Amino acid sequence: MPKTRIAEVKYLERYRMWVLLENGHEIIYNMQPKLITARFRDLAEDTVFRAGQVMEAGKVIRWNDHTEISIEEILLNVKDIRP
Repeated sequence: MPKTRIAEVKYLERYRMWVLLENGHEIIYNMQPKLITARFRDLAEDTVFRAGQVMEAGKVIRWNDHTEISIEEILLNVKDIRP
């Protein structure tokens, strides 16, 4: 389990997210490939995508009752992390 948590999230164009971790690292995370899955299909609507909030003391980003992504999943799939 990661020791860091999500401090802030901002929504960028083309379904990308800028995620700031508590340790100061920044991640650009692309959600677009996930939009074809049943789990994330609700996020294909831009207003829903941009409504996600950091919840559970920085452990997840949650969009609605059935759509969320954890810090663990983000870190597992991240390709662009900056100190």
